[in-house]
Amino acid sequence: MEELVLGLQVLVARELNKAGSPYKLARQIERINNEQRTGCFVNHRTLKKLVEPPQKVHITFGMLKALEVYFSSKGMSLKGVPIFIKPYLIDSLVEQKRLTFFLGSKPRPGTQRNDISRWDTRSLARLISRVSGFEMHIDYDIEDVLLETPMDEKAAARTDWYKILDDSTRSLVAIGSPKACHASEVMLARMLGVEPFASALGKNGSRLCVPFAFVWHRMPPGRFRSSFCLTHRELKRMGSGIEAVDLGGRKRLAEKKSSALIFNIDRCRAELVPVGKTEWDAYGTIVAQRRAGGNVWVVLAGITGPATYAAAELLNCIRGELPRQEPNGGMVLIQPIVVTIKIDRDCKVGDNREIKNPRLIGDALLWKVTS
Repeated sequence: MEELVLGLQVLVARELNKAGSPYKLARQIERINNEQRTGCFVNHRTLKKLVEPPQKVHITFGMLKALEVYFSSKGMSLKGVPIFIKPYLIDSLVEQKRLTFFLGSKPRPGTQRNDISRWDTRSLARLISRVSGFEMHIDYDIEDVLLETPMDEKAAARTDWYKILDDSTRSLVAIGSPKACHASEVMLARMLGVEPFASALGKNGSRLCVPFAFVWHRMPPGRFRSSFCLTHRELKRMGSGIEAVDLGGRKRLAEKKSSALIFNIDRCRAELVPVGKTEWDAYGTIVAQRRAGGNVWVVLAGITGPATYAAAELLNCIRGELPRQEPNGGMVLIQPIVVTIKIDRDCKVGDNREIKNPRLIGDALLWKVTS
């Protein structure tokens, strides 16, 4: 029999992790219910039992009402949460039994060839290996996403891969950052409720309006635009609002000598990628949502190819039911990741990078999308 996990258990565990203790979470729930005069509460002992193996937990209608009021104040609701959920993200991904992988590819002028990144190919191989381990037949497809600059949604709409986005009978995985795969740009934009191929700073041009943004030491050639990318000029407009690892790190960003992945979820901080070292940490993110039609979208986006591969390696480590797209936007799951990259000095030609110790940065976070 497959493992069963209570949907309520996952939601409470996430809030408990944020609050720091069952007692603190119980106080928060009580305060919000007092403000709305429901007369309902949940004690800290019940909260603690809920996140443990909950076979013996006793929960009343009043407790459920108190939790619903609390989650509603956070932009969530128990109304759409199933009693039992799939324990891991990858379980949800294969539910439809039809899966399409999007791979960015570069057309080679003068030849009938499309070039695909070594790391994206390895990511695809890892993902196919994972989904093939289930005791069911999975019908999967691989779709080329040709890199073209400039690109906008009108041009994207004429492509074959773009039309697949409307197929709710299959789940979709985009491999690579928006720099490497246009499908990642459009899927991220739809999940997060922003316009694709625009600016991460939004209309006001001074505040980061998305949960993360890539900064690349070398920008792609041509008129490249992404709603999840910042140029160094745009970074300067943001001022000192970004919390970098150290003062020297912030200075390197300003001097255009470093790439970074900026997270804007709990605070606006920059995870820097050092330059000129033989071993360093690189960052990425896994973004996922259950769409309105029931299928699942996942984007694996690293600041470099090795970081994208690390995201593919870590996909099966993410527990919990996916947030669902709602008419008013809903929530999106975002999991930051990091991997150590090492230069293989014995390799004298081609890509001599190796990865070690891919790891999740904290627990998966939820980003509230407003329509």
